[in-house]
Amino acid sequence: MSFSQYNQYHCEIVESGIDSMVSFYGMHGDDEKRSILLCLDRYLDPYYKNDLPHKSQIFKWLESEFQKTENIEIKEDIFELIDNYSDIEIQGYEINDDGYLVKIS
Repeated sequence: MSFSQYNQYHCEIVESGIDSMVSFYGMHGDDEKRSILLCLDRYLDPYYKNDLPHKSQIFKWLESEFQKTENIEIKEDIFELIDNYSDIEIQGYEINDDGYLVKIS
């Protein structure tokens, strides 16, 4: 399991909107993708009381990226965002007791 972190730059991207997030995500490697997803977690978490006006678009995009990505860590990050902060159910997957994403039949 690798370590991810984010900084103010990532926060500015999330605050800029869905188009900025999608663009950033598409232009960067896996480490930066995980950083923007970790930052997004902060903005979606109700504890921090951030109100993103484009949440429905974010979750549609996350669903699409979940299906596309082959990187299991990114897939786990995306699954947790969707599972924790939306009503969307991703069929065929769950987080096991060890905290890992597993495919179920």
